[in-house]
Amino acid sequence: MQEIEDFLSYMVADRGASQRTVTTYRDSLTSMESFFTSLDSELTWTNLDADVFRQWIMQEMDRGQNPRTVKKDLSAARSLYKYLLRMERVKRDPLRLVKNPKIHLPLPTFLKQSEIDRLFDDVVFPETFDGLRDRTILLTFYHTGVRVSELVGLNLGDVQLEAGELKVTGKRNKQRIIPFGEELKLALKHYMEQRIAPDDETALFVTNRSTRMTVAMVQVMVKKYLSLVTTQKKKSPHVLRHTFATAMLNNGADLEAIRELLGHESISTTEIYTHTTFADLKKEYERAAKLVKSQIISQKDFNAIKESYENALLAYEAISKNQTKTGVSVTAPLGGYIKNCLVQEGDYVSVGQPLVSITQNRRLFLRADVSEKYYGYLHSIQSANFKTPYDNKVYELGELKGRLLSYGKASGGTSFYVPVTFEFDNRGDVIPGSYVEVYLLSSEMPDVLALPVTALTEEQGLYFVYLQLDEEGYKKQEVTLGASNGKKVQILTGLKAGDRVVTKGAYQVKLASASNAIPAHSHEH
Repeated sequence: MQEIEDFLSYMVADRGASQRTVTTYRDSLTSMESFFTSLDSELTWTNLDADVFRQWIMQEMDRGQNPRTVKKDLSAARSLYKYLLRMERVKRDPLRLVKNPKIHLPLPTFLKQSEIDRLFDDVVFPETFDGLRDRTILLTFYHTGVRVSELVGLNLGDVQLEAGELKVTGKRNKQRIIPFGEELKLALKHYMEQRIAPDDETALFVTNRSTRMTVAMVQVMVKKYLSLVTTQKKKSPHVLRHTFATAMLNNGADLEAIRELLGHESISTTEIYTHTTFADLKKEYERAAKLVKSQIISQKDFNAIKESYENALLAYEAISKNQTKTGVSVTAPLGGYIKNCLVQEGDYVSVGQPLVSITQNRRLFLRADVSEKYYGYLHSIQSANFKTPYDNKVYELGELKGRLLSYGKASGGTSFYVPVTFEFDNRGDVIPGSYVEVYLLSSEMPDVLALPVTALTEEQGLYFVYLQLDEEGYKKQEVTLGASNGKKVQILTGLKAGDRVVTKGAYQVKLASASNAIPAHSHEH
């Protein structure tokens, strides 16, 4: 549909989206569009409701679709609706109340130290350029923990041999510096001396034809060599990334430092290594304790295993000691109101990690961003109502001792919206920092037909009310809406003065009518 093409054109022209991003968005949105048009050919992106998206999620999960893929597709749809809202082609985002499916992260797989030793000490690499390059790549993975996409993207200028640093460009073009030790420094120096490529080829790791290596080439190579040292099912570059993180943790590295080296956005992603490390090292320690008694392994080897286990145990206990089946209660160090929740359900938290931010503000600010085309009307604004997404309650600023502070004289350099700002008393039931739906109020409109919003039902972007014809009969009537203050809405067409309208329980009437629990009257015109 046209909405998709307009959105993708906007992403390229205004946001500088790559062709890969455009293709991914188009595939996701086209697939979702095919689903809802199969339900009803009249459905478009401008009249969808949340239930349609929930049906789509259920279908995808029933098909065995990966929750990550479903989340990715929903992310594309959310971006589309941000664009449609900005262009004022829709009044609201139907995805605002739709939750992503939960993603259960598998525990990472990593190589044991004995397997790493065999890989770099016992495996015979060919005495060719390919053999030298492959060993250097494996060492780079193990000593830096880079992603495979980051490795193939490395250029000669990203390696600072003297400083022992690697400049890595990660997700969303974020750059980070990873230090490395003497072993990798010597390997990289030797490889770069043997590397032969044209002057215009900047890639660090190249094929024997002097072209940049691809992700697929590296994946095949890594699998070949890991197959020689481990029987684990997974034999990918990511296994070496996990091995790097586990080795760092076992040697006493701070979780925050590991997070920065790996390029994780959230510490909770990094903390999963703590649980994995402890579980595996506990088994290894218990096994080694039996073997040292039988003198099958040396006391020196046992002491090394014991030290690794004890380090992992300390890290694990720091995180897990407060975990229970029902959770734990956390007492705030000060009174106030929760402004932001900094963790999500299912996240692991470490000692000292902030969970929420608390505000003690007695007055709160309300900001509405109004399209600049309505600037001429802003001088008439007197007050506002707002509705929260978490309790669907409409608050009146007049009841909260609210007042208008200001409205902007111009939109910002990167925005087409003019800010209108109010302040009001903090009663405690409004979450500071949350997004709300704002209804700007000017002078009262005389001689208008208005109804409570509770009288309305919505179907595919159209609005209906139920007229009571007699004690048992009801008629479903389409109406056209005008202005609204959040509690009442102006009716432009569809009703006349004197009509008896169901103002409470309209949705229940709708359900009863659909199930023939109450008689419905049909009229021919």
